[in-house]
Amino acid sequence: MDDGRVLKIIYNEDEDAEKVNSVVIEDLEVLGNAKRVVNMYRYREERKPAKIIVIGDELIKALSVHRCNLVKSCSDCVKLQDPYCAWDTMDKGHCTEVANGSNEIKPFRYVQDIRSGNSSQCPRTARCWCDGSNWKASG
Repeated sequence: MDDGRVLKIIYNEDEDAEKVNSVVIEDLEVLGNAKRVVNMYRYREERKPAKIIVIGDELIKALSVHRCNLVKSCSDCVKLQDPYCAWDTMDKGHCTEVANGSNEIKPFRYVQDIRSGNSSQCPRTARCWCDGSNWKASG
């Protein structure tokens, strides 16, 4: 497929470790239609976010390995199943890059489920399902 796209895919074992499932995390049009991707490299300078360098026949582009900042809710962040993204429960809560995709995240601060995208660990928030002054907790 020579259409200038880059697919970000993870491979997860099922719970019995008998089968491997592929999950497409992102499908990005990087080089434009009908421009083939010749090669790609992951590049990271010390103390800077990682980048993917995409090389085409006539074009080279650098892009971030994640787009965590585009997601606005905990459940959407966790459902990404992106190893670079987790919901940070501190600082008003937001989807953020974690440790450049490593498995070394702080379990009580971050919510992440790469295997299944299960967001049941997301903090519960108070929302008004307005029927008078009754407030109900929702996730």
